[in-house]
Amino acid sequence: TSALDARTEKSFLENLDNLANHPTIIMISQKINSIKNFDRIMLLEDGKISCIAPHKELLKLSDSYMELCRLQGVVSDE
Repeated sequence: TSALDARTEKSFLENLDNLANHPTIIMISQKINSIKNFDRIMLLEDGKISCIAPHKELLKLSDSYMELCRLQGVVSDE
């Protein structure tokens, strides 16, 4: 979604939410807002899967995921 303008990205993500009850969706993204509502997120580090968990769980499990979220403004330092 990085090449999309904000309006198109919002529409795209809303349409993905509508597909939630359908088969598996695989999406590759560096933008946490695009994937944070997915059931499972695979975190890749150094070319290997380091964690597989939902967003809230990854925040607790991975310092690098937490830092990425902070950098993108998904979570605050509070």
